[in-house]
Amino acid sequence: MYDVVVIGARCAGSPAAMLFARQGYRVLLLEKVCFPQDTLSSHYIHQPGVALLDGWGLLDRLRDAGCRPIDHQSYEALGVRLDGFSLPADGHRTTYAPRRFVLDPVLADGAVASGVDFQESCTVNDLVHEDDRVVGVRYTTPRGAEATERARLVVGADGMRSLVARKAGAEKVVERCSQRVAGGRQADGRGFGDLALRGCSAWPAVPDGVGRQAGQQVFGVVELGWPAAGLDVSGSIARAEEVLDPCRHCRWWGSTSCSR
Repeated sequence: MYDVVVIGARCAGSPAAMLFARQGYRVLLLEKVCFPQDTLSSHYIHQPGVALLDGWGLLDRLRDAGCRPIDHQSYEALGVRLDGFSLPADGHRTTYAPRRFVLDPVLADGAVASGVDFQESCTVNDLVHEDDRVVGVRYTTPRGAEATERARLVVGADGMRSLVARKAGAEKVVERCSQRVAGGRQADGRGFGDLALRGCSAWPAVPDGVGRQAGQQVFGVVELGWPAAGLDVSGSIARAEEVLDPCRHCRWWGSTSCSR
């Protein structure tokens, strides 16, 4: 029996499991994919997050993966340009923007080094209930076998559409229909090296520093109309597709698209 089972080993689950283990608890960490694995994410880690990574002893691992520090920001819209950077946090002035297939294994390795039992390619199917408490999980192992593990505490770090939240009957505190569409693309490292943001809704670009080549992560957010407001949804979607077009914005940024 474990003290804690954490479901989901990305940027929430792995640090949670690591911190439990460092307090002396016996922890099982379950992840449905096999790392390294990318996922939709804005990537950018602000200074407080960088300070946490440093305090956990993981920042050097991120730097060793080739992630370049960012120390300058430019915002440009409607003919106005602002240059500068955020205030430091706990002595950290720079920020980083690693791809998730770089960041998540670093966090998971930190959990393992702290004594966490980490199991990948495991699909959690259900929670184990006893009276009015959750006391464990049922999951499928990488070999297809069914397994059950009990724990004093089960932590759901399985993100959007969380199975843990659904099975536990967690209350939805905020729920609304999205009126935005988001898209991302990786481009090669030519053209710019700092965090930049230009008009056309929102298009930040940051150096992700994957491996030896510093790439750029371009992420867009576009407002959509909503039928209840009597807005033109079809026209908004068409505009979003135009804004998210990779060729158009790679030319705009002076770079070449290499993934989307």
